[in-house]
This record gives sequence, C-alpha cells and structure tokens, in this order.
Amino acid sequence: MTFTTRLKEEITKNDIDKIESLVELSAFITYAGQIKKNKITLVMENASVARRIYKDIKSNFGVNVKITVRNQKRFRVKQIYILEINEKIDNILETLNIIKDGKRTLPSDFFLETQEEKIAYIKGAFLACGSVNDPSTGEYHLEYTSPQKNNGQFISKILSASSLEYLSSFTEPLILYQLPHFSNLESLLVSSSPFTNIFA
Repeated sequence: MTFTTRLKEEITKNDIDKIESLVELSAFITYAGQIKKNKITLVMENASVARRIYKDIKSNFGVNVKITVRNQKRFRVKQIYILEINEKIDNILETLNIIKDGKRTLPSDFFLETQEEKIAYIKGAFLACGSVNDPSTGEYHLEYTSPQKNNGQFISKILSASSLEYLSSFTEPLILYQLPHFSNLESLLVSSSPFTNIFA
C-alpha cells in the first residue's frame, strides 16, 4: 500500500458534518468528475474513497448511485470503482457550487466561509487527484493533477491563506507543492490550521 493510499484511507475515517461533506463532495466532483448533461461519472481506485463519496452523495441528495467495479489488468491487477449519478444533476451541481447560471464555476466565498470548510475542500480535492510521496524517501512534496489550470490556481489560493510553508509550481496538468515539513501535511489534511479570508 502506498503512502498516498494510506493517507487517503485515514482521511475517509474522519467524521465530518453535513456542510463539510457537501464541500468535500464539491471538490471531488470538480477535480475528478466527468460531467455531462444528464450524468455525473466518478472513477477512482481506492475502495475507502469510493465508500466515502458514495455516502456523501446518498446522505446529501438521496439519489440512486450506480456502482460498477472493474478489474484493470495493466501492469498489475487492480480494481476500479465507477459511480454514476443519473438524476437531479442540475440540483446537485448547483447545490455544490459547481454550476452557476448554466456555466462551470469555482466556489464562491459563502461556500468556503469557515476554516473547516476550506480544509474540507482541500481534502476533497486530494481524494480526487492528489498524491504525496513518503517523507522518509526523500524530498517531500504534495501533488494535485488537474487538466484545468484555474482549478490548480484555486487550490493555491486556499493554501496561500494558510500558515503552511510551501512552494508551488505549475506544469500542466500537474500542480506541485513542496512541503519542507511533514507536520505541514498533517495540518493540511488531518488536523486544522489557521486560515485568513481568501476571498477578501
């Protein structure tokens, strides 16, 4: 099991409230969702993440979620989890602040008002497209992969409002954050850290 997998499983064990689950789901669908007019498709490799996102969708929207498990045999056999939503698409996307007036958008200030909500968004994005190397193996860094540059810049905007020490670089589709201290990642993804108003 990789360090990233262990960390994601640890995140999914933490209890969160309804608002935080909405924010986490918003980030996950933004960074990992395939959105079409009448369907949202989410593909992931981690069973714990699949269970967490399934729970977030069911508890917040009460819709049916189709689950498909496939075995992928490239290099090694691994399971792929596919979640499909085929109802209340507009309501879900508007509630999650992903669509506004029929167009894709990023969360506005009311959606990420508290420190807990900002952290939930960072966690949701990490569950969707993040990875981190084992700090014992060398230079420590956190990565987010997104084809949308403005999505990466939005993550940087949230991080810049925190007290975390980091350096960022953009090489599409990769956004790389170098974190000099392991405690930085613990503050970011496991515990809480002080944030200022990123929308001021």
